Amino acid sequence: MKLKGFTLFELTSTLAIASILIFLGVPAMTDMWQRNMVLSELAQIDNSFTKARRVAVINNQPVVLCSLDANHKCQGSWTNTYDLFIDTNQNQVREFDEKYIQTHTLHERLHLIAKLSAGRSYIQYDPDGTTHGTAGSIQICGKSIKPKHHRAVIISFTGRLRRSYDKNEDGIHEAGSKTICQN
Repeated sequence: MKLKGFTLFELTSTLAIASILIFLGVPAMTDMWQRNMVLSELAQIDNSFTKARRVAVINNQPVVLCSLDANHKCQGSWTNTYDLFIDTNQNQVREFDEKYIQTHTLHERLHLIAKLSAGRSYIQYDPDGTTHGTAGSIQICGKSIKPKHHRAVIISFTGRLRRSYDKNEDGIHEAGSKTICQN
């Protein structure tokens, strides 16, 4: 009676080939995962800003986007969460009688950096769709994310959005003349 099975050479060869494939495949999968995570958040931010602008115009009331503190006031820096609400009295505080629109929390590995004009910590869309004198960028960063995956949404005074791009073709996106996610 002959036993069927694999020889030691066959098992060793199979393990060697599998190890090589895993060694080559994991970095590529990690890179793809990071890129997709950032692009997904970028699309969400795009949608939130578009929604805020649309709600401001349709309701003829100012809409604020910012990161709220525990007292429902726009805080000095953006974290990994931002909120949208109608701010009827334009004090950058979400009062109980003001309509809440949405909150969005980023993936735990990401954080936001707001680089806004006039030292503001918020974006306010006026009923005409403009940003109440604020322009700048909202940058999506992460310490464990490769710099080539960092992205930004750039906001103009007119309220229009555009995305960052690799202006100088070095593989890293810029917002205007500055590399994003760097101080």
